[in-house]
Amino acid sequence: MKPMPLHRNLLLWLSVVLAAALVTIPTKAPAQGEADQAPSGPTKLLRFADISKDKVVFAYAGDLWIASREGGAAHRLTSHIGDELYPKFSPDGKWIAFTGEYDGNPDVYVISAEGGEPKRLTFHPSNDIVLGWTPDGKDILFRSDRFSAPPGRYTKLFLVSPQGGPARPLQVPRASLTSFSPDGTKIAYLETSQEFRTWKRYRGGWSLPIAIFDLKKNSYEELPKTAGMDLFPMWHGNTIYFISDREGVMNLFSYDLASKQPKKLTDYKEYDIKWPSLGPDAIVYENGGLLYEFNLANGKTRNLPIVVRAEDIEARTEFKNVAQSIGSYSLSPSAARALMEARGNIFTAPAEHGSIRTLTTNHSGIHELNPAWSPDGTSIAYLSDKTGEFELYRTARSFSTGIKCSGFGTSVLTTRSPCSSIRPTTARFPTEVGRRTACGSPTPKLTAADPTTYFFILWERGKSPRFPQASTMTTIRSSTRMVNIYISFPRVTSIQVSASSISASTTTPPMAFLLSP
Repeated sequence: MKPMPLHRNLLLWLSVVLAAALVTIPTKAPAQGEADQAPSGPTKLLRFADISKDKVVFAYAGDLWIASREGGAAHRLTSHIGDELYPKFSPDGKWIAFTGEYDGNPDVYVISAEGGEPKRLTFHPSNDIVLGWTPDGKDILFRSDRFSAPPGRYTKLFLVSPQGGPARPLQVPRASLTSFSPDGTKIAYLETSQEFRTWKRYRGGWSLPIAIFDLKKNSYEELPKTAGMDLFPMWHGNTIYFISDREGVMNLFSYDLASKQPKKLTDYKEYDIKWPSLGPDAIVYENGGLLYEFNLANGKTRNLPIVVRAEDIEARTEFKNVAQSIGSYSLSPSAARALMEARGNIFTAPAEHGSIRTLTTNHSGIHELNPAWSPDGTSIAYLSDKTGEFELYRTARSFSTGIKCSGFGTSVLTTRSPCSSIRPTTARFPTEVGRRTACGSPTPKLTAADPTTYFFILWERGKSPRFPQASTMTTIRSSTRMVNIYISFPRVTSIQVSASSISASTTTPPMAFLLSP
């Protein structure tokens, strides 16, 4: 039998040691000095909303919640461990149809708008996604890939009664996002849709026009199509509403069936409109994580200031065994202990006898990684994002508080610094250059520097550090992204810093080298 490679032996040994002896650590902890308080303002990430004459229903963290259209606190309708998504009010606002996973498969369910036990309506192993109700409220419309081969290639439309019974397919060969006409004799629909795709501004062959299908005459008519994606047709009166990215960002549009003219209704510049849904007198949609309603009568948009006070179970502190989550690792110079990172925490473990120790003091508020033991075994260097950006730290083997070796405001290291041989990985464009004679001990200015002072500077895109030298000026630019710059001043007499440049008066020309992209 061939001997196991060294790195595999080491990984196996580390896993066994951690699994056997590592005390579990909390995966989330509040930052020091922070109270566990709900954030002020409306709750974000309220998804798949629908609107009635006085209520809004939506999905949050996989459960259904309902709130007043005026805003305020929402109350929970469902709490099952599976997802409950795509809620749709019945025309009278008394019932809510949705897709649920109570029995492990996405099926159609219905529940009272006041709450209660949900009733399962479909029993097929395929995915059944609720789209809405018929205008008379007698049936629930959903799409399913149950006839697709292979599954998921396309979907068809089905109707099912809220009282139960078999699902009945509509005669349209394939369809996705769909809305009934007010009299229920026609549908505005998309044959396929891309609402779950990760791309944006798609201009390929899957960008299909919204079409009208007459369910009595079996006739088909396409709406005018542009190069953009048109999604979520919503039929109200003699107008079909939809969202489109024809001008770059997904905004709300309307198409008048009489004049056959489109009209842009919103003008968002940053975030796309997501998952719009038509109610009796308004359209509700998500933008930038918040819910808004568009009033069909006056054309005005307003935010729905809804607050969700949920358990947030997934965000609670819990204990985890991290033996299966080892990232980077190394051995001490004597090979008596191993140094490793797991789930953003740094540990040392003994080869034979002793205890596992943790270098990390805040187990979840920060992320620490890439630990390395010094050759003499007296200290450990690692990266930490405790300031908001990854920076370089070192600590004694006794696990005292780490000393920062690279920083934001001051980013100068000299060769006399014990950290000077380790290149800082991050820094912000400094507003004041200081001199660091040792790790963690900066002074506010640098004048008459010795010939071996080195400067580590990270400048922002579009900024131009300039170094005047008598009548000569050397300019270094970053046109694509932020880069690390290493600058050596053999004879520096003074440094001046402004918001957009660093000027150094020198007796010899400075040298600058790009270190890393």
